[in-house]
Amino acid sequence: MEERKEEIEEQVKKEAMEEKEDTKEEEVKEEEKSGEEEIRNIIKEMEEEEAKEGENEESLRKITEDYLPKRLRKGEIIKAIVVKVDDDGALVSIGRKSETFIPLKELTRTKVSSAKEVVHEGEEIDVYVVRTEGPMGDLVLSKRRADYEKVWRKLKEAYDNQEPLEGEITKVVKGGLLIDLGIPAFLPRTQLELDIVRRKDLLNYVGKKFPVKIIEFDREIRKVICSRRIILEEEKERERKEYFNELKEKEGEIVVGTVVGIVEFGVFVDLGKGVEGLIHLSELTWGPRKPPRQVVRKKQKVRVKILKVDPENERVSLSLRQAKPHPWENIMEKYPPGTIVKGKVIRFLPLEQLLK
Repeated sequence: MEERKEEIEEQVKKEAMEEKEDTKEEEVKEEEKSGEEEIRNIIKEMEEEEAKEGENEESLRKITEDYLPKRLRKGEIIKAIVVKVDDDGALVSIGRKSETFIPLKELTRTKVSSAKEVVHEGEEIDVYVVRTEGPMGDLVLSKRRADYEKVWRKLKEAYDNQEPLEGEITKVVKGGLLIDLGIPAFLPRTQLELDIVRRKDLLNYVGKKFPVKIIEFDREIRKVICSRRIILEEEKERERKEYFNELKEKEGEIVVGTVVGIVEFGVFVDLGKGVEGLIHLSELTWGPRKPPRQVVRKKQKVRVKILKVDPENERVSLSLRQAKPHPWENIMEKYPPGTIVKGKVIRFLPLEQLLK
């Protein structure tokens, strides 16, 4: 009766722990979801500002497009040459009779005191057609909006090709970090390192630059989620494969490793960089076979000989006994003929006995 009671108590404890783990995982996911939403709102505010500035241009475009032949299209990105630069803006040419003036606020999102900090005379730049020329107004161009549009295209291309992008961590948000890739993107704390980063340590990453890969992208809902962990895993795997080739060249050599696993058929040894080798039961001792746990223990440092390395199948065969001298190598020095020694009889044969 008492044993049954203990079993029930143990089962209740186990279920409580599992429920706690599930709750913790749900909290992390909820945090990341809140962080994504916060960053989407930041991008939304940026785009609403763009839309507000373009409302008047849109109404004028509708009036002019019915009466004038289209040469330029609203939303198009074209090349322009900077003709003149003043503090309040720049004059650019797109190959027409007259030049177009771009005010400072349409040159960059960054706060600067002069357009001379952004562009230079003779420089070729990309500009966004905000409004086409017509009877209701002149041509309106924006380098700032062209840069913004190019960023989205760059992010889409990087996402499609799974290419890394470098960004700077600018802010801690719920569930992770905000990383600047030209527009704000979300870097969950679960995707920051190989192990999950604690919330209290996130502030240490602000101001640092990291390469990341985009793992989720949806411009319509302003969703850009990144991962640094994927890049770290790829680097670790690349180093691991290179290390297999290095070990291949060391076949026959003695190396030092750490016992990480003990099973009935042998012992697993960590050789570094995520590579493990196997000491088969037959390669543990020179004498009669013993259970592996009687020969080594976990976390023990051992000297082993590399017998064979198969990089393609990622296998390494090791020997513990061959890293030591063979008992018969110096037998004549240990036991010269005529020496009297003590021994233990381990087997009786018809005409002789075996002593150890």
